Amino acid sequence: MNIMELGAIGELVGGVAVIASLVYVGFQVGHGNRLARAAVVKAGREAHVDFIKVLCADPEMTKLYLDGVSSREELSRERRMQFDMCMSLSFRTLESQMLERRDGYLGDELWDSYERQFVAELQRPGIAAYWERNRGTYTKAFIEYVDRLLPTQRVEA
Repeated sequence: MNIMELGAIGELVGGVAVIASLVYVGFQVGHGNRLARAAVVKAGREAHVDFIKVLCADPEMTKLYLDGVSSREELSRERRMQFDMCMSLSFRTLESQMLERRDGYLGDELWDSYERQFVAELQRPGIAAYWERNRGTYTKAFIEYVDRLLPTQRVEA
Protein backbone atom coordinates (compact mmCIF):
# COMPACT_ATOMS: atom_id res chain seq x y z
CA MET A 1 0.00 0.00 0.00
CA ASN A 2 1.29 3.37 -0.93
CA ILE A 3 0.88 6.67 0.86
CA MET A 4 -2.07 7.75 -1.36
CA GLU A 5 -4.03 4.63 -0.51
CA LEU A 6 -3.32 5.06 3.20
CA GLY A 7 -4.47 8.69 2.98
CA ALA A 8 -7.74 7.63 1.31
CA ILE A 9 -8.37 5.02 4.02
CA GLY A 10 -7.65 7.67 6.68
CA GLU A 11 -10.16 10.05 5.12
CA LEU A 12 -12.78 7.31 4.96
CA VAL A 13 -12.24 6.38 8.62
CA GLY A 14 -12.36 10.07 9.58
CA GLY A 15 -15.64 10.55 7.69
CA VAL A 16 -17.22 7.53 9.39
CA ALA A 17 -16.05 8.86 12.78
CA VAL A 18 -17.65 12.26 12.09
CA ILE A 19 -20.94 10.62 11.10
CA ALA A 20 -20.89 8.43 14.22
CA SER A 21 -20.22 11.52 16.36
CA LEU A 22 -23.15 13.37 14.80
CA VAL A 23 -25.48 10.41 15.39
CA TYR A 24 -24.35 10.28 19.02
CA VAL A 25 -24.92 14.02 19.47
CA GLY A 26 -28.37 13.63 17.92
CA PHE A 27 -29.28 10.96 20.47
CA GLN A 28 -27.97 13.13 23.30
CA VAL A 29 -30.02 16.14 22.14
CA GLY A 30 -33.14 13.96 21.96
CA HIS A 31 -32.47 12.66 25.46
CA GLY A 32 -31.96 16.24 26.72
CA ASN A 33 -35.28 17.29 25.18
CA ARG A 34 -37.10 14.41 26.89
CA LEU A 35 -35.55 15.42 30.22
CA ALA A 36 -36.58 19.05 29.66
CA ARG A 37 -40.15 18.00 28.88
CA ALA A 38 -40.28 15.86 32.01
CA ALA A 39 -39.01 18.75 34.13
CA VAL A 40 -41.65 21.09 32.68
CA VAL A 41 -44.45 18.62 33.38
CA LYS A 42 -43.17 18.02 36.92
CA ALA A 43 -42.91 21.74 37.69
CA GLY A 44 -46.42 22.38 36.37
CA ARG A 45 -47.90 19.57 38.41
CA GLU A 46 -46.07 20.71 41.53
CA ALA A 47 -47.40 24.26 41.13
CA HIS A 48 -50.93 22.95 40.70
CA VAL A 49 -50.65 20.59 43.67
CA ASP A 50 -49.16 23.35 45.85
CA PHE A 51 -52.13 25.58 45.06
CA ILE A 52 -54.58 22.82 45.98
CA LYS A 53 -52.64 22.10 49.19
CA VAL A 54 -53.05 25.72 50.27
CA LEU A 55 -56.79 25.52 49.72
CA CYS A 56 -57.13 22.17 51.50
CA ALA A 57 -54.81 22.75 54.44
CA ASP A 58 -56.33 25.98 55.73
CA PRO A 59 -60.08 26.21 56.39
CA GLU A 60 -59.90 30.00 56.04
CA MET A 61 -58.39 29.66 52.56
CA THR A 62 -61.05 27.12 51.63
CA LYS A 63 -63.75 29.55 52.78
CA LEU A 64 -62.08 32.44 50.95
CA TYR A 65 -61.96 30.41 47.74
CA LEU A 66 -65.59 29.30 48.00
CA ASP A 67 -66.79 32.82 48.82
CA GLY A 68 -64.63 34.33 46.07
CA VAL A 69 -65.73 31.98 43.30
CA SER A 70 -69.36 32.66 44.23
CA SER A 71 -69.06 36.43 44.28
CA ARG A 72 -65.70 38.15 44.20
CA GLU A 73 -67.34 41.57 44.52
CA GLU A 74 -68.93 40.71 47.88
CA LEU A 75 -65.57 40.03 49.51
CA SER A 76 -64.03 42.67 51.77
CA ARG A 77 -61.20 44.67 50.23
CA GLU A 78 -58.57 42.58 52.06
CA ARG A 79 -60.19 39.24 51.22
CA ARG A 80 -60.66 40.28 47.57
CA MET A 81 -56.95 41.07 47.36
CA GLN A 82 -56.13 37.66 48.86
CA PHE A 83 -58.55 35.93 46.48
CA ASP A 84 -57.05 37.82 43.53
CA MET A 85 -53.55 36.69 44.51
CA CYS A 86 -54.77 33.07 44.63
CA MET A 87 -56.36 33.50 41.21
CA SER A 88 -53.20 35.12 39.89
CA LEU A 89 -51.18 32.12 41.04
CA SER A 90 -53.63 29.75 39.38
CA PHE A 91 -53.88 31.72 36.13
CA ARG A 92 -50.10 32.26 35.93
CA THR A 93 -49.56 28.53 36.34
CA LEU A 94 -51.95 27.80 33.51
CA GLU A 95 -50.44 30.56 31.37
CA SER A 96 -46.99 28.96 31.78
CA GLN A 97 -48.41 25.55 30.94
CA MET A 98 -50.13 26.93 27.84
CA LEU A 99 -46.89 28.49 26.62
CA GLU A 100 -44.99 25.30 27.40
CA ARG A 101 -47.54 23.32 25.40
CA ARG A 102 -47.23 25.75 22.50
CA ASP A 103 -43.46 25.26 22.60
CA GLY A 104 -43.83 21.47 22.53
CA TYR A 105 -42.97 20.67 26.15
CA LEU A 106 -46.41 19.61 27.36
CA GLY A 107 -48.31 16.73 25.77
CA ASP A 108 -51.90 16.88 24.55
CA GLU A 109 -53.34 14.39 27.04
CA LEU A 110 -52.11 16.26 30.11
CA TRP A 111 -52.98 19.64 28.59
CA ASP A 112 -56.53 18.49 27.79
CA SER A 113 -57.06 17.53 31.43
CA TYR A 114 -55.83 20.96 32.60
CA GLU A 115 -58.06 22.66 30.07
CA ARG A 116 -61.20 20.74 31.12
CA GLN A 117 -60.68 21.76 34.73
CA PHE A 118 -59.98 25.37 33.74
CA VAL A 119 -63.12 25.58 31.60
CA ALA A 120 -65.18 24.35 34.56
CA GLU A 121 -63.59 26.96 36.84
CA LEU A 122 -64.16 29.78 34.35
CA GLN A 123 -67.89 29.20 34.69
CA ARG A 124 -67.76 30.39 38.29
CA PRO A 125 -68.84 34.04 38.58
CA GLY A 126 -65.99 35.13 40.88
CA ILE A 127 -63.31 33.63 38.65
CA ALA A 128 -64.84 35.18 35.55
CA ALA A 129 -64.96 38.53 37.39
CA TYR A 130 -61.29 38.16 38.35
CA TRP A 131 -60.43 37.51 34.70
CA GLU A 132 -62.38 40.52 33.42
CA ARG A 133 -60.60 42.80 35.88
CA ASN A 134 -57.08 41.39 35.42
CA ARG A 135 -56.92 39.99 31.89
CA GLY A 136 -54.67 42.81 30.67
CA THR A 137 -51.83 41.62 32.90
CA TYR A 138 -51.34 38.38 30.94
CA THR A 139 -49.65 37.59 27.64
CA LYS A 140 -51.58 38.29 24.46
CA ALA A 141 -51.60 34.58 23.57
CA PHE A 142 -53.08 33.67 26.96
CA ILE A 143 -55.72 36.43 26.77
CA GLU A 144 -56.84 35.15 23.37
CA TYR A 145 -56.88 31.57 24.67
CA VAL A 146 -58.96 32.35 27.78
CA ASP A 147 -61.36 34.59 25.87
CA ARG A 148 -62.09 31.69 23.50
CA LEU A 149 -62.89 29.46 26.48
CA LEU A 150 -65.20 31.86 28.31
CA PRO A 151 -68.67 30.39 28.63
CA THR A 152 -71.66 32.30 27.37
CA GLN A 153 -73.63 31.29 30.48
CA ARG A 154 -72.17 30.81 33.92
CA VAL A 155 -73.25 28.17 36.41
CA GLU A 156 -73.86 28.75 40.09
CA ALA A 157 -70.79 28.29 42.28
